Amino acid sequence: MALRDHTDFRETYGAAYDAAAKRDLPFISIITAVLFVVFAVIDVLTHPGDHTVVRLMTSFVPAIALSGLAYWARHGLPTRLAPSMVAIGGIVAVSGPLATVGLTDHASDIGYAMLIIAATGAVVYRQRPFWIFAGVALSLYGLAALNAPVSQDTFGDWLAAGLMAVGLGVALFTSRRHSVRVMTDANERLAHLAGHDALTGLVNRHGLETAGPTVLALARREGRTVFAAFVDIDRLSEINNEYGHGAGDEVIRTVADALHDTVREADVVARWGGDEIVLVGIGEGPDARRIEEAVRDHAVRTTAVPGWDGQVSVGVTSLPSTATTFEALILAADAEMYDRRGRRRSGAA
Repeated sequence: MALRDHTDFRETYGAAYDAAAKRDLPFISIITAVLFVVFAVIDVLTHPGDHTVVRLMTSFVPAIALSGLAYWARHGLPTRLAPSMVAIGGIVAVSGPLATVGLTDHASDIGYAMLIIAATGAVVYRQRPFWIFAGVALSLYGLAALNAPVSQDTFGDWLAAGLMAVGLGVALFTSRRHSVRVMTDANERLAHLAGHDALTGLVNRHGLETAGPTVLALARREGRTVFAAFVDIDRLSEINNEYGHGAGDEVIRTVADALHDTVREADVVARWGGDEIVLVGIGEGPDARRIEEAVRDHAVRTTAVPGWDGQVSVGVTSLPSTATTFEALILAADAEMYDRRGRRRSGAA
């Protein structure tokens, strides 16, 4: 499964981005708050008496705000708000060091500020919050540059620091989004493999046991009946023994394709076992004889397995959805299949 096109990120990956942002937000916020505290201590020690209160406030206020954000992320932050809160946290983180630069004329602090910009950019998963954050960060950066003594000699350093930080932030942002996309696609593939049969592409038994009760619940809600058709491939073991399992696999795929083309789109077609396929859906369901004829016609057109004429045995049961369980529905269809097979072999059907 290829990664989906950029145009449907919101529909496909939106929930994954939000969940990833909420998961990372407490950790990033606490780490950044600790960095602020450490920076404040080092900053005051290296510049004693130089705007001490201002320098402490520009570090401790963001640290407290980020700690509060981390607590909220752990205790009640709605997942859908997480990317926006990451962007706001990033703006708070950038404001402190840039305020220090602008108010105290220590242009050397710009390197620290740019690291904050780049690091915060790594966890802004959605594009809109990222660009809002980047725009605010660059605006604050520009204000700090205007207020600090930027000479002709230091202008190149300021510009290089800004470009490096923005470039690193964009790179981290892109990398993080890509990793979320890859993980989401991988999880979807694993979920698909866990619920589908590799040979036929049909839902497997586990998938049907998951989807079947949902179909039954929907039928109950609509006040309708529910049906199950149990299909058994005749002579499959003989074909495997005489012509090899490759021939047997072709027979199974042929039956699966025929059944998939026969039922409605809303019906569930599942491989129940080695030579058994089950159909489940809402309503009366298809006629057993029609299913058998459809498989034979499909086999004649598409399959060249010797010794097999497309013969299958089918049992169909339709029951009121309020008077059965999913397990009972499958058992009833299975019993009906064996009954029809016995009557056919005895010449009664």
